[in-house]
Amino acid sequence: MPLFPEVWQRFLKLPAVTAVSASTDDAALRLWHRGRQRYWVWAVEVADPQLLAVWQQCREQLQDWLLPGYRRQPHITLAVAGFPLCPLPGVYNDSFTPQQLAICEARLQAARVAPFEVRVGAINSFAAAPFLEVDDWQGGLQRLRQQVVVHRDDFREEAWCPHLTLGYYRRAFTPRQLLPALLGCSPPEPFSLQVNELCLMSYGADEVGGVLCPERRYRLSD
Repeated sequence: MPLFPEVWQRFLKLPAVTAVSASTDDAALRLWHRGRQRYWVWAVEVADPQLLAVWQQCREQLQDWLLPGYRRQPHITLAVAGFPLCPLPGVYNDSFTPQQLAICEARLQAARVAPFEVRVGAINSFAAAPFLEVDDWQGGLQRLRQQVVVHRDDFREEAWCPHLTLGYYRRAFTPRQLLPALLGCSPPEPFSLQVNELCLMSYGADEVGGVLCPERRYRLSD
């Protein structure tokens, strides 16, 4: 049984998944970044060797279905931050200001979220990307997320669910085509992951699946 059954059911009802273009000259991509170079997100890095091996094994099993060239390391996104303010005319609704950063940092300091554990388990899929579900069974991810959401709806059309993205779909496959491969790479049992740190990270806005770079780190403490 998936941890996020509503997400799984939406995937199964799709006529086809959303194919992601590797082209950096995509018109929608250019309209989104408007020439701005880095996009920032709040995330938890995954460095556990055992979990990294499972994540990589899942990617290898799905390689025929995934877009080549995906270089983004495994992470759990908590919230988007946005584009740091740069010399552009006007402030867009996805800008990330120094004032917003200061508010987030003050909230994090006041909340004093202690280290906690999550469990990484079954396979699931969004319209454009398969992922491993993350069970926030101690509520630590949600507590951190509450401190760093700076845009009211976080630019989400659906409810947030913590996950580890495995890549992007390369073509508009049907769920029926994908189902055997997805079910075949689901880990046999959940893996525990200790969370001791929150990161503010960025990636190149003109890249598709580019590397995440840490901008700031925040250690959790009792």
